Amino acid sequence: VRGGEGFDLVECTDWGLFFVPWLLDPSSPPLVVRFHGSDGQIAYHDPDSCSPLFASLCQLIESALLPRAALRVTYSQSNQRAWSSQLLRNVEFCPPSLCLDAIHDSSIPSNTRGLVVGRVQKWKGPDTLCRALQLLGTEAPFVDWIGRSVNTTPTGQSYVAHLKKSFPDVWGSRICHLPPETPIQIKQRQSHAGFVLVPSEWDVFNFTAAEAMGRQSVVICSTGAGASELIDHGVNGFLFDAGDAQNLAAVIQQVQALSSEQRSVIGRRARTRVAEMLDPNEIARITIEQFTSAMHASNAPVSDQDLLRAILSPANTTVNASSAMLRSLASIDLKILLQHIAFRLGHKVLNGFRR
Repeated sequence: VRGGEGFDLVECTDWGLFFVPWLLDPSSPPLVVRFHGSDGQIAYHDPDSCSPLFASLCQLIESALLPRAALRVTYSQSNQRAWSSQLLRNVEFCPPSLCLDAIHDSSIPSNTRGLVVGRVQKWKGPDTLCRALQLLGTEAPFVDWIGRSVNTTPTGQSYVAHLKKSFPDVWGSRICHLPPETPIQIKQRQSHAGFVLVPSEWDVFNFTAAEAMGRQSVVICSTGAGASELIDHGVNGFLFDAGDAQNLAAVIQQVQALSSEQRSVIGRRARTRVAEMLDPNEIARITIEQFTSAMHASNAPVSDQDLLRAILSPANTTVNASSAMLRSLASIDLKILLQHIAFRLGHKVLNGFRR
């Protein structure tokens, strides 16, 4: 992108460390970092998602470099507080925008099934939901979970496999896991679901909660998700304490007992709240104000002696891949290497016999 030449400012997300090169180059335009959920945050909330070394490096880089940006902004007040205390710098708040389309079918769904839309991984809260349904026993509703399964580290096992093993009486019976679907299909499901669940232990926002509220769905949302800030408990949706299966089970029972009229009132209030808080015109106005502020600011100055710049910039020397690999192998215990070689040879021999 030619170093941002000709642009007034650059916007990056915190995820993926995309902000790093902009903050190391003294000629970069002012940088706006929008906090969606950084690698360091994800590693903190899901330690099995990556190696400890990678997690620590990301967290250190984020803490050292993000304070240098001209502007930092995020989607929820909870994430705003978390980053402000972490970086000791101001972080702006600007919720996402949501365009509401017309709802032609305002009838109350007869479907009693619950719906979750999201990846199947630790911090999305599937364990909490499973424990809640176990507590409800035969009164537990059926729930459709739409989304891909994420592999866990270091085993490489899918999280769905973990859930089947840990909750054999719930996952696959009470909870039906289905592959990702198109946005149109998700809208239809949200409109007809008995209730929509957001069981996340943590989420910067969770857009599916706002989408479901916009569809006049009855939403049960964890306080760990930033979108919970849209909900007044019992008025335009329902909240439960993040990670608290007993609290979630009680709220599910409360929602199951709602009358059709109560569902209709809650759904209309939910749509009104989203229309007010996530109005695209208002969000655009706030964003333009923040961009204008960033244009009159600048990134923190970068010194030629900056250690971070020296460490994180591309190396000028060519690294010999084979010698680097051999140096890495030399640091591994010989016993572990021999065990791995024996396993590989045995596997190869067995495959040869099978053929």
